[in-house]
Amino acid sequence: MNEKPLASRLGDVFGLDTDSLSVPISEMVSARSKAESRPAASVVNELMRPDHPGWNKVLDGLFLGHTRFYRHPKVWEYLSQEARAFRPPVRALVAGCSTGQEAVTLGLMLDAVSPGRGFEIVAVDANESALDKARAGRYSLSEVESLPAAWIKRGFDLHGTSVTVASWLRNRIDYRWCNLVDGVPPGPFAVVTLRNVLTYMKPEAVTRILEHVLASLAAERGLLVVAPQETHLIATAKAYRVKAPGLPIYCAPKASPAVVGAPAPEKAASAALRSAVPGPVERPLAEASRLIEVGGIVVHEETLESTSEGWQRVERELVQLLDSPPLAVRLDLGTVRLVDSVVQRRLHALGRLLESSGTRVERHGEVWSRFAHPPRQTREMERDDA
Repeated sequence: MNEKPLASRLGDVFGLDTDSLSVPISEMVSARSKAESRPAASVVNELMRPDHPGWNKVLDGLFLGHTRFYRHPKVWEYLSQEARAFRPPVRALVAGCSTGQEAVTLGLMLDAVSPGRGFEIVAVDANESALDKARAGRYSLSEVESLPAAWIKRGFDLHGTSVTVASWLRNRIDYRWCNLVDGVPPGPFAVVTLRNVLTYMKPEAVTRILEHVLASLAAERGLLVVAPQETHLIATAKAYRVKAPGLPIYCAPKASPAVVGAPAPEKAASAALRSAVPGPVERPLAEASRLIEVGGIVVHEETLESTSEGWQRVERELVQLLDSPPLAVRLDLGTVRLVDSVVQRRLHALGRLLESSGTRVERHGEVWSRFAHPPRQTREMERDDA
């Protein structure tokens, strides 16, 4: 089966670095081929058609859409303070909203800062399945427990062991399908969150997306929030100023005095990307001291399956490391003899996220050599910086 033409088209249309997507693309094509009882080549040829009605769903199932409520509490604490100065009605954009946890958290934060004040959140993603789940707004109790208790009481309706987003909040979040490379919904936005999207884009796509976002930010106090492992991309693009040292929060460059013949906003954004002073995020000293530590995750099971408790423990520990990435982490699979394909993909994805955060991942165990795709050559979309 040859998925290279489809991978190339995905890269061209969505700006994705698709070198690492051969396995998930193959699995997606195989699943459709089996479900529809037709050759895989027919599925590929159909998806290649730009007028194919299912083209906007081609990303479904390719990525590890891992997100959660209240990611990085310090980010939300800072935003809560800044939001007090936002001019109502507040508009915000969640770019790469996945299944909705971040958009809901943002709405609850804005409501807590100024109860009763109007706000609107536009939440976009290119994954239709994720958007369907976001619109449904149904989550387990364990998923929301990281939120402040007052927010949970205010923002959700309880249904046994699950909750649904309260109608007053759901009505203020507009979930839309969007290809960020082509543009973002029109601003101005007081806050734009863009977490774990840029990491998986081609360099030229990163530039285009940051241009779109820069042009959509509110001129005076607009804030951009990215994932910690993406701060080097913001610095390289030279598009924004650091707003909160130690946190992945940025603002637009200071406006220059208006002059006759000034470039249009979209051209000004491009110029800013080329000329603004870079502002890499520096870790606070207290956090930097943790970077000299070497974390370790040792697996004692012989088999790792996506539904097993052993794998779920390993995944939780890896995600927790992303909150404060160590200098190095030892991932020891010495006793493991069998790893299913889902776990392989997630191990590769989480390992790549740690490496992009500056962590050296030391992989130990014979089973690594039997993986079809070496960890350092496999990349998969992840919707969460955890």
